[in-house]
Amino acid sequence: DAALRELTAAFPEEPRVWATSLALNENGTGSLVGKATSEASFYEVLDKIRENKTFSDVKMINIRDAGRDSREKEFAINFKFQGEK
Repeated sequence: DAALRELTAAFPEEPRVWATSLALNENGTGSLVGKATSEASFYEVLDKIRENKTFSDVKMINIRDAGRDSREKEFAINFKFQGEK
């Protein structure tokens, strides 16, 4: 699937950011939920998705602490997949 391939390319090889849920509708709208070891790691991925011309309307829904005892961040992003450009 082209959308999954394009999203995967935005993530670093080192496991600093990972997806926990991905939803993609037939009309191309989607949402990505995941975790990151730091806000900086999350913003690197967000910026790569925004820079990718196959996506539009990329919006950060939230980023917050994952839990009391965790230093991880949870995040959610909405987007529209336009297809290959």
